Amino acid sequence: MSRIHHFGISTRNLIQRVSQFKNQLGFQIFAHRDKTSGVKQNEAISLFLNSIIVTIENVEDSNKDESSMPLPITDWISDVAIHLSIEDFKKTYHRVCNSGVYIKQSMNIVNETDNDIQRHNETQTDSNSTSVSHEMGLRLDTGCLSKSIQMFSIESPFPHISHTLICGQCNCIQLTDQCTDPILRTKLEENSSDQLSNSCLTGFITCHRVLGRTCQICDQKYGGVCSIVPPPVSHVDHVTFACHTSTSQKFLKWYKDCLGFVETRFINTKDGNGFILEGSNGMRLSAMQYWMCSEKGVEFDSISDPPVQLIFAEPLPNAGRNQVQTFLDHNGGPGIQHIAFHTEDITHTVSGLRNLGISFITPPPEYYSMMEKLSAIKNTGEDLDLLKE
Repeated sequence: MSRIHHFGISTRNLIQRVSQFKNQLGFQIFAHRDKTSGVKQNEAISLFLNSIIVTIENVEDSNKDESSMPLPITDWISDVAIHLSIEDFKKTYHRVCNSGVYIKQSMNIVNETDNDIQRHNETQTDSNSTSVSHEMGLRLDTGCLSKSIQMFSIESPFPHISHTLICGQCNCIQLTDQCTDPILRTKLEENSSDQLSNSCLTGFITCHRVLGRTCQICDQKYGGVCSIVPPPVSHVDHVTFACHTSTSQKFLKWYKDCLGFVETRFINTKDGNGFILEGSNGMRLSAMQYWMCSEKGVEFDSISDPPVQLIFAEPLPNAGRNQVQTFLDHNGGPGIQHIAFHTEDITHTVSGLRNLGISFITPPPEYYSMMEKLSAIKNTGEDLDLLKE
Protein backbone atom coordinates (compact mmCIF):
# COMPACT_ATOMS: atom_id res chain seq x y z
CA MET A 1 0.00 0.00 0.00
CA SER A 2 1.26 3.45 -0.92
CA ARG A 3 -0.58 6.70 -1.57
CA ILE A 4 -0.28 10.44 -1.21
CA HIS A 5 -1.28 11.10 2.40
CA HIS A 6 -1.34 14.89 2.17
CA PHE A 7 0.40 17.81 0.55
CA GLY A 8 1.47 21.00 2.23
CA ILE A 9 1.28 24.59 0.99
CA SER A 10 3.34 27.45 2.39
CA THR A 11 1.69 30.85 2.12
CA ARG A 12 2.05 34.43 3.28
CA ASN A 13 -1.74 34.89 3.34
CA LEU A 14 -3.24 32.00 5.30
CA ILE A 15 -6.77 33.39 5.50
CA GLN A 16 -7.02 33.98 1.75
CA ARG A 17 -5.59 30.58 0.80
CA VAL A 18 -7.84 28.68 3.24
CA SER A 19 -10.84 30.61 1.90
CA GLN A 20 -10.01 29.54 -1.66
CA PHE A 21 -9.86 25.85 -0.71
CA LYS A 22 -13.13 26.13 1.22
CA ASN A 23 -15.24 28.31 -1.02
CA GLN A 24 -13.94 27.35 -4.46
CA LEU A 25 -12.89 23.72 -4.03
CA GLY A 26 -15.27 22.55 -1.31
CA PHE A 27 -12.67 21.49 1.27
CA GLN A 28 -13.59 21.33 4.97
CA ILE A 29 -11.40 22.38 7.88
CA PHE A 30 -10.74 19.61 10.37
CA ALA A 31 -7.66 20.70 12.33
CA HIS A 32 -5.69 23.79 13.42
CA ARG A 33 -2.15 24.45 14.58
CA ASP A 34 -1.33 27.63 16.45
CA LYS A 35 1.95 29.49 16.27
CA THR A 36 4.04 28.60 19.31
CA SER A 37 6.61 31.04 20.63
CA GLY A 38 10.14 29.67 20.90
CA VAL A 39 9.34 26.75 18.58
CA LYS A 40 9.69 26.56 14.78
CA GLN A 41 5.97 25.96 14.35
CA ASN A 42 3.93 28.36 12.27
CA GLU A 43 0.18 28.77 12.31
CA ALA A 44 -1.45 26.22 10.00
CA ILE A 45 -4.82 24.79 8.94
CA SER A 46 -5.58 21.28 7.70
CA LEU A 47 -8.48 20.68 5.31
CA PHE A 48 -9.85 17.64 3.51
CA LEU A 49 -12.03 16.65 0.57
CA ASN A 50 -12.80 12.93 0.41
CA SER A 51 -9.37 11.29 0.78
CA ILE A 52 -7.42 14.44 -0.18
CA ILE A 53 -5.78 16.24 2.73
CA VAL A 54 -3.96 19.57 2.48
CA THR A 55 -2.13 21.47 5.20
CA ILE A 56 -1.70 25.20 4.67
CA GLU A 57 1.04 26.85 6.72
CA ASN A 58 1.61 30.55 7.21
CA VAL A 59 5.23 31.56 6.59
CA GLU A 60 7.01 34.74 7.52
CA ASP A 61 10.24 35.87 5.87
CA SER A 62 11.45 37.12 9.27
CA ASN A 63 11.50 33.52 10.55
CA LYS A 64 13.84 32.32 7.79
CA ASP A 65 17.31 31.19 8.75
CA GLU A 66 19.82 33.69 7.35
CA SER A 67 22.03 30.85 6.09
CA SER A 68 19.23 29.16 4.11
CA MET A 69 18.18 29.76 0.51
CA PRO A 70 15.75 32.62 -0.19
CA LEU A 71 12.11 31.59 0.03
CA PRO A 72 10.03 31.56 -3.17
CA ILE A 73 8.38 34.88 -3.98
CA THR A 74 4.91 33.36 -4.22
CA ASP A 75 3.08 30.57 -2.37
CA TRP A 76 4.51 27.13 -3.03
CA ILE A 77 3.82 23.44 -2.41
CA SER A 78 6.33 22.62 0.31
CA ASP A 79 5.60 19.01 1.29
CA VAL A 80 4.32 15.83 -0.35
CA ALA A 81 3.66 13.19 2.31
CA ILE A 82 3.58 9.52 1.32
CA HIS A 83 1.63 6.96 3.36
CA LEU A 84 3.20 3.49 3.31
CA SER A 85 2.49 0.08 4.74
CA ILE A 86 4.63 -0.89 7.72
CA GLU A 87 6.75 -3.21 5.53
CA ASP A 88 7.34 -0.61 2.81
CA PHE A 89 7.95 2.09 5.41
CA LYS A 90 10.79 0.12 6.99
CA LYS A 91 12.31 -0.71 3.57
CA THR A 92 12.14 2.91 2.50
CA TYR A 93 13.62 4.15 5.77
CA HIS A 94 16.65 1.88 5.42
CA ARG A 95 16.94 2.79 1.73
CA VAL A 96 17.09 6.45 2.71
CA CYS A 97 19.78 5.71 5.30
CA ASN A 98 21.85 3.74 2.77
CA SER A 99 21.45 6.53 0.20
CA GLY A 100 23.15 9.03 2.48
CA VAL A 101 20.19 11.41 2.68
CA TYR A 102 20.01 13.35 5.92
CA ILE A 103 16.88 12.66 7.97
CA LYS A 104 15.73 16.09 9.09
CA GLN A 105 12.91 14.94 11.37
CA SER A 106 11.75 11.63 12.74
CA MET A 107 9.03 10.69 15.16
CA ASN A 108 7.91 7.62 17.09
CA ILE A 109 10.53 2.98 13.12
CA VAL A 110 10.87 0.22 15.46
CA ASN A 111 14.27 -1.30 16.16
CA GLU A 112 15.99 2.09 15.81
CA THR A 113 17.53 4.08 18.66
CA ASP A 114 18.62 7.65 19.16
CA ASN A 115 22.23 6.59 18.75
CA ASP A 116 21.49 4.69 15.52
CA ILE A 117 19.91 7.72 13.89
CA GLN A 118 22.47 10.11 15.34
CA ARG A 119 25.31 8.00 13.94
CA HIS A 120 23.59 7.93 10.54
CA ASN A 121 23.23 11.70 10.44
CA GLU A 122 26.79 12.29 11.64
CA THR A 123 28.15 10.13 8.82
CA GLN A 124 26.48 12.46 6.31
CA THR A 125 28.55 15.46 7.37
CA ASP A 126 31.86 14.34 5.87
CA SER A 127 33.30 16.17 2.86
CA ASN A 128 32.04 13.72 0.24
CA SER A 129 28.42 13.55 1.39
CA THR A 130 28.30 17.30 1.93
CA SER A 131 29.23 17.96 -1.69
CA VAL A 132 26.54 15.57 -2.91
CA SER A 133 23.96 17.17 -0.64
CA HIS A 134 24.89 20.65 -1.85
CA GLU A 135 24.64 19.60 -5.49
CA MET A 136 21.15 18.15 -5.00
CA GLY A 137 19.92 21.02 -2.86
CA LEU A 138 19.60 19.07 0.41
CA ARG A 139 19.42 20.96 3.68
CA LEU A 140 21.16 19.37 6.64
CA ASP A 141 18.68 20.29 9.36
CA THR A 142 18.76 18.98 12.91
CA GLY A 143 16.23 16.20 13.33
CA CYS A 144 13.86 15.46 16.18
CA LEU A 145 15.10 12.02 17.21
CA SER A 146 13.22 9.37 19.14
CA LYS A 147 13.59 5.67 19.87
CA SER A 148 10.64 4.60 17.73
CA ILE A 149 9.71 6.33 14.48
CA GLN A 150 6.23 6.46 13.03
CA MET A 151 7.21 9.00 10.41
CA PHE A 152 10.30 10.76 9.11
CA SER A 153 10.91 13.75 6.90
CA ILE A 154 13.66 14.50 4.39
CA GLU A 155 14.44 17.40 2.11
CA SER A 156 13.80 16.61 -1.54
CA PRO A 157 16.31 17.62 -4.24
CA PHE A 158 13.98 20.52 -5.02
CA PRO A 159 14.50 23.72 -2.97
CA HIS A 160 12.08 24.21 -0.06
CA ILE A 161 10.22 20.94 -0.70
CA SER A 162 10.16 18.09 1.81
CA HIS A 163 8.84 14.55 1.74
CA THR A 164 7.26 13.11 4.85
CA LEU A 165 7.13 9.30 4.92
CA ILE A 166 4.41 7.92 7.19
CA CYS A 167 3.94 4.45 8.62
CA GLY A 168 0.60 2.73 7.91
CA GLN A 169 -0.98 3.55 11.27
CA CYS A 170 -1.96 7.23 10.95
CA ASN A 171 -5.62 7.95 11.70
CA CYS A 172 -6.09 11.13 9.64
CA ILE A 173 -8.31 9.45 7.03
CA GLN A 174 -10.42 7.80 9.72
CA LEU A 175 -10.85 11.20 11.33
CA THR A 176 -11.98 12.84 8.08
CA ASP A 177 -14.45 9.97 7.61
CA GLN A 178 -15.82 10.75 11.06
CA CYS A 179 -16.29 14.38 10.01
CA THR A 180 -18.81 13.42 7.32
CA ASP A 181 -20.48 10.34 8.85
CA PRO A 182 -23.01 11.21 11.61
CA ILE A 183 -22.67 7.84 13.36
CA LEU A 184 -18.88 7.96 13.36
CA ARG A 185 -18.95 11.59 14.49
CA THR A 186 -21.08 10.64 17.50
CA LYS A 187 -18.41 8.11 18.50
CA LEU A 188 -15.75 10.78 18.03
CA GLU A 189 -17.63 13.17 20.30
CA GLU A 190 -17.88 10.50 22.99
CA ASN A 191 -14.11 9.89 22.86
CA SER A 192 -13.13 13.42 21.89
CA SER A 193 -9.68 14.81 22.51
CA ASP A 194 -8.36 18.15 21.36
CA GLN A 195 -5.10 16.56 20.27
CA LEU A 196 -5.02 14.51 17.07
CA SER A 197 -3.78 11.25 18.60
CA ASN A 198 -2.01 8.70 16.41
CA SER A 199 -1.76 11.26 13.63
CA CYS A 200 1.12 12.49 11.51
CA LEU A 201 -0.20 16.05 11.76
CA THR A 202 1.92 16.89 14.77
CA GLY A 203 0.89 19.92 16.75
CA PHE A 204 -2.56 20.08 15.16
CA ILE A 205 -5.72 20.24 17.25
CA THR A 206 -9.05 18.83 16.13
CA CYS A 207 -11.43 21.55 14.95
CA HIS A 208 -14.44 21.79 17.26
CA ARG A 209 -16.73 21.71 14.24
CA VAL A 210 -15.67 18.12 13.70
CA LEU A 211 -17.14 17.45 17.14
CA GLY A 212 -20.37 19.22 16.24
CA ARG A 213 -19.54 22.32 18.27
CA THR A 214 -18.86 25.97 17.54
CA CYS A 215 -15.29 26.79 16.59
CA GLN A 216 -14.25 30.33 17.46
CA ILE A 217 -11.10 30.11 15.31
CA CYS A 218 -13.05 29.16 12.18
CA ASP A 219 -15.91 31.57 12.84
CA GLN A 220 -13.64 34.56 13.43
CA LYS A 221 -10.94 33.96 10.80
CA TYR A 222 -12.24 31.62 8.13
CA GLY A 223 -16.00 32.19 8.00
CA GLY A 224 -18.80 29.68 8.26
CA VAL A 225 -19.08 26.09 7.13
CA CYS A 226 -18.51 25.61 3.40
CA SER A 227 -21.88 25.59 1.64
CA ILE A 228 -20.88 24.73 -1.93
CA VAL A 229 -21.36 21.29 -3.42
CA PRO A 230 -17.86 19.77 -3.46
CA PRO A 231 -16.51 18.59 -6.82
CA PRO A 232 -16.48 14.81 -7.45
CA VAL A 233 -12.73 14.32 -6.94
CA SER A 234 -11.52 11.31 -4.99
CA HIS A 235 -7.75 11.40 -4.48
CA VAL A 236 -4.45 12.89 -5.62
CA ASP A 237 -3.72 11.46 -9.07
CA HIS A 238 -0.18 12.74 -9.53
CA VAL A 239 2.34 15.42 -8.62
CA THR A 240 4.14 17.33 -11.40
CA PHE A 241 7.57 18.89 -10.92
CA ALA A 242 8.91 21.58 -13.25
CA CYS A 243 12.64 21.29 -13.97
CA HIS A 244 15.17 23.30 -15.93
CA THR A 245 16.20 22.03 -19.36
CA SER A 246 18.30 18.82 -19.29
CA THR A 247 17.98 18.34 -15.50
CA SER A 248 15.04 15.98 -15.02
CA GLN A 249 17.15 12.81 -15.28
CA LYS A 250 19.12 13.94 -12.21
CA PHE A 251 15.90 14.20 -10.22
CA LEU A 252 14.61 10.85 -11.48
CA LYS A 253 17.83 9.22 -10.28
CA TRP A 254 17.40 10.76 -6.83
CA TYR A 255 13.86 9.41 -6.43
CA LYS A 256 14.96 5.99 -7.67
CA ASP A 257 18.01 5.75 -5.42
CA CYS A 258 16.56 7.34 -2.29
CA LEU A 259 12.89 6.41 -2.27
CA GLY A 260 12.62 3.39 -4.58
CA PHE A 261 10.53 4.97 -7.33
CA VAL A 262 10.50 3.24 -10.73
CA GLU A 263 10.40 5.13 -14.02
CA THR A 264 7.32 4.62 -16.19
CA ARG A 265 8.26 3.91 -19.78
CA PHE A 266 6.32 5.69 -22.52
CA ILE A 267 5.34 3.80 -25.67
CA ASN A 268 6.64 6.48 -28.02
CA THR A 269 9.97 8.02 -27.10
CA LYS A 270 12.90 9.22 -29.20
CA ASP A 271 15.86 8.78 -26.89
CA GLY A 272 14.54 6.64 -24.04
CA ASN A 273 14.42 9.61 -21.65
CA GLY A 274 10.73 10.36 -21.32
CA PHE A 275 8.20 11.59 -23.85
CA ILE A 276 9.04 14.58 -26.02
CA LEU A 277 6.14 16.92 -26.73
CA GLU A 278 7.17 18.87 -29.81
CA GLY A 279 5.87 22.10 -31.30
CA SER A 280 6.00 25.67 -30.04
CA ASN A 281 5.42 24.44 -26.48
CA GLY A 282 8.14 21.82 -26.65
CA MET A 283 8.80 19.94 -23.41
CA ARG A 284 10.06 16.60 -22.16
CA LEU A 285 7.84 14.58 -19.79
CA SER A 286 9.07 11.75 -17.57
CA ALA A 287 7.03 9.75 -15.05
CA MET A 288 7.68 7.59 -11.98
CA GLN A 289 5.66 5.46 -9.57
CA TYR A 290 6.40 4.32 -6.05
CA TRP A 291 6.93 0.59 -6.44
CA MET A 292 9.06 -0.76 -3.63
CA CYS A 293 8.15 -4.37 -4.43
CA SER A 294 8.46 -3.96 -8.20
CA GLU A 295 10.31 -7.23 -8.61
CA LYS A 296 7.15 -9.07 -7.47
CA GLY A 297 4.74 -7.18 -9.66
CA VAL A 298 1.95 -4.98 -8.32
CA GLU A 299 -1.54 -4.21 -9.57
CA PHE A 300 -3.21 -0.98 -8.49
CA ASP A 301 -6.89 -0.19 -8.16
CA SER A 302 -7.19 3.43 -9.33
CA ILE A 303 -9.65 4.34 -6.59
CA SER A 304 -9.07 2.22 -3.49
CA ASP A 305 -5.29 1.92 -3.80
CA PRO A 306 -4.00 4.65 -6.18
CA PRO A 307 -0.26 4.57 -6.90
CA VAL A 308 2.01 7.45 -5.98
CA GLN A 309 2.80 9.00 -9.36
CA LEU A 310 5.35 11.73 -10.05
CA ILE A 311 5.70 13.61 -13.34
CA PHE A 312 8.82 15.61 -14.29
CA ALA A 313 8.49 18.26 -17.01
CA GLU A 314 11.29 20.30 -18.54
CA PRO A 315 11.26 22.74 -21.49
CA LEU A 316 13.15 21.67 -24.58
CA PRO A 317 16.13 23.81 -25.66
CA ASN A 318 15.05 26.81 -27.73
CA ALA A 319 11.38 25.96 -27.19
CA GLY A 320 8.79 28.70 -27.20
CA ARG A 321 7.37 30.03 -23.97
CA ASN A 322 5.36 27.23 -22.36
CA GLN A 323 3.74 26.56 -19.01
CA VAL A 324 6.87 24.88 -17.60
CA GLN A 325 9.16 27.81 -18.39
CA THR A 326 6.51 30.23 -17.15
CA PHE A 327 6.43 28.40 -13.82
CA LEU A 328 10.23 28.32 -13.53
CA ASP A 329 10.38 32.08 -14.07
CA HIS A 330 7.49 32.79 -11.71
CA ASN A 331 8.73 30.43 -8.99
CA GLY A 332 12.36 31.49 -9.25
CA GLY A 333 13.48 27.95 -10.11
CA PRO A 334 12.30 24.31 -10.10
CA GLY A 335 9.47 23.10 -7.90
CA ILE A 336 6.02 21.50 -7.88
CA GLN A 337 4.02 22.99 -10.73
CA HIS A 338 0.72 21.31 -9.88
CA ILE A 339 -1.09 18.65 -7.88
CA ALA A 340 -3.62 16.71 -9.98
CA PHE A 341 -6.89 15.42 -8.49
CA HIS A 342 -8.64 12.32 -9.86
CA THR A 343 -12.23 12.53 -11.09
CA GLU A 344 -14.46 10.10 -12.97
CA ASP A 345 -16.19 12.99 -14.80
CA ILE A 346 -13.63 15.55 -15.90
CA THR A 347 -15.83 17.70 -18.15
CA HIS A 348 -18.51 18.37 -15.53
CA THR A 349 -15.92 18.75 -12.76
CA VAL A 350 -13.95 21.37 -14.69
CA SER A 351 -17.13 23.17 -15.73
CA GLY A 352 -18.35 23.34 -12.13
CA LEU A 353 -15.01 24.60 -10.81
CA ARG A 354 -14.81 27.26 -13.50
CA ASN A 355 -18.21 28.52 -12.38
CA LEU A 356 -16.73 28.91 -8.88
CA GLY A 357 -13.86 31.04 -10.20
CA ILE A 358 -11.13 28.42 -10.64
CA SER A 359 -8.76 29.09 -13.56
CA PHE A 360 -7.20 26.28 -15.57
CA ILE A 361 -4.07 26.22 -17.72
CA THR A 362 -4.93 25.23 -21.29
CA PRO A 363 -2.75 22.32 -22.44
CA PRO A 364 -0.87 22.89 -25.72
CA PRO A 365 -2.55 21.40 -28.83
CA GLU A 366 0.31 18.89 -29.16
CA TYR A 367 -0.73 17.39 -25.80
CA TYR A 368 -3.74 15.77 -27.46
CA SER A 369 -1.59 14.20 -30.19
CA MET A 370 0.19 11.92 -27.70
CA MET A 371 -0.73 8.31 -28.49
CA GLU A 372 -0.95 7.40 -24.80
CA LYS A 373 -3.26 10.35 -24.15
CA LEU A 374 -5.48 9.67 -27.15
CA SER A 375 -5.82 6.05 -26.09
CA ALA A 376 -6.74 7.04 -22.53
CA ILE A 377 -9.35 9.55 -23.78
CA LYS A 378 -10.87 6.92 -26.08
CA ASN A 379 -11.14 4.44 -23.19
CA THR A 380 -13.01 6.99 -21.03
CA GLY A 381 -15.49 7.83 -23.77
CA GLU A 382 -14.81 11.57 -23.39
CA ASP A 383 -15.29 13.98 -26.29
CA LEU A 384 -11.83 15.06 -27.53
CA ASP A 385 -13.00 18.42 -28.86
CA LEU A 386 -14.76 19.17 -25.60
CA LEU A 387 -11.62 18.36 -23.62
CA LYS A 388 -9.57 20.73 -25.78
CA GLU A 389 -11.78 23.60 -24.64
